[in-house]
Amino acid sequence: MIYLDNNATTVMPAEVKKEMLKWCNVGNPSADYESAVVARRLMEEFRLYIGKLCGINVCCKDVRDGETVGDSQYRIIFTSGASESNATVIHNTISNFQKPHIIYSAVEHKSIIDAVSHYVSLGLCVASAVPVTVSGHVSAESVARLMRPNTRLVCVMHANNETGAVNDIHAIGRVAHAGGAQFHTDAVQTFGKYFVRTADERGAINVDSFCVSFHKMGGPAGVGILCIRKGMLKTPLIFGSQNDWLRGGTENMPGIGASFKAMTLASADRTAKNLKQRDLKLALCKKLGARYPVIPYHTYFAMVEKPKVPTIVLISGVKNYLPGTLLLSIVGTRAKVCNAKIKKRLAEAGIIVSVGSACNTANTKASHVLYAMGADENIRAGTLRISMGDSNTMAEMTTFAAALCKCIEAI
Repeated sequence: MIYLDNNATTVMPAEVKKEMLKWCNVGNPSADYESAVVARRLMEEFRLYIGKLCGINVCCKDVRDGETVGDSQYRIIFTSGASESNATVIHNTISNFQKPHIIYSAVEHKSIIDAVSHYVSLGLCVASAVPVTVSGHVSAESVARLMRPNTRLVCVMHANNETGAVNDIHAIGRVAHAGGAQFHTDAVQTFGKYFVRTADERGAINVDSFCVSFHKMGGPAGVGILCIRKGMLKTPLIFGSQNDWLRGGTENMPGIGASFKAMTLASADRTAKNLKQRDLKLALCKKLGARYPVIPYHTYFAMVEKPKVPTIVLISGVKNYLPGTLLLSIVGTRAKVCNAKIKKRLAEAGIIVSVGSACNTANTKASHVLYAMGADENIRAGTLRISMGDSNTMAEMTTFAAALCKCIEAI
């Protein structure tokens, strides 16, 4: 199998699965027997490791060991993943402010869009969606135009899961703070490739909180973190004594142990791995360009006369995009393209990719990202997302390019 859907989830390496088994049957981390104390130490080490990668001082001592919460910038809370973490931040804002104004981008993960929409429907907040540019990015200027005196939270993802567009979170965070709001970023797609630096080069802290899901970097599903400035989280989503009363529930030690291992593997030689993924993306575009015209999305968007011959439109770029994410669309064929059929044919050939908005879906919001970018029906019908991981190879790009060209020829 050639697996090119790493933005959805990644494959766990053998070392990670082995580590997961190691942390089974250690008991309840809240207990006082030896294995429980060892489990708490692991969580402490994991928090410190994340803090070091992000250049932040995290509070890691556990009150269950008789420690008091020390002086720190941030708290790292273990959660079930980014969806829970996003919900926690939004719930906290709703609970602690009277009908706050929340800003979120039009291309946020559904866990943010749906949560905010729910609270709006209950009359507990008001909200504004920030539009994106034709490149899929969120600009700080667009956020600034939506700020109000009662804006209390701004949510803009670090990178989009479909396009791979990477946003300038420090510029956006500065705008949020200038207006008296807190800034939260969903770092699911970047963490493991880049590590969130909450302070800019001048030392100004612009990011109040960010979230991570470890299954995006070789870890197990159902484990993540919320990293949040100390004192910001006053009302947890799940009550209980764990995580210093900031998130209840017995900790998932097999998942946490495996995630720690996955993160150490992912962070090793990270710059070289990112360059490799970028080279794979560029090589794939070149291989496809040898058979069909390849044009960027902004060129297609500005065309009055759309292509009449099979053409590949690159919705993702290289600069300010994730290195291994390529969102493309097939347009201009004799018959209407159906990306769901192409995906199926590729799967039959042992190649796994993703589609954002399937051609045969009745749900017009299947890919809110493409709608936000003003994509027409032809772009939406022909879109495929290819997302590379650390183990993908150049030979796989050659095989995939040939298989995709064969699918296009059959349309």
